[in-house]
Amino acid sequence: MEISIQKNADQNHHPCNSIRHGDWVVFKCPLCPDYERRINWRTKEVSVKGSTPEILHNGEHLPDEYLHALTATN
Repeated sequence: MEISIQKNADQNHHPCNSIRHGDWVVFKCPLCPDYERRINWRTKEVSVKGSTPEILHNGEHLPDEYLHALTATN
């Protein structure tokens, strides 16, 4: 499972960092301290704080259990 916030080349965008808290994936912007987007991966509920329309925040979350597949070598 990969969760992404898409970016649009026509807008200013800030790359966000993500962390998982239980069923919630939380995206935070290092450039906008009040921005937070929370996505419940089970219910698809979304909550956004501190969003400004002129800045598009983007990011993706890859669960830790899948990271080994990206770094594993034979």
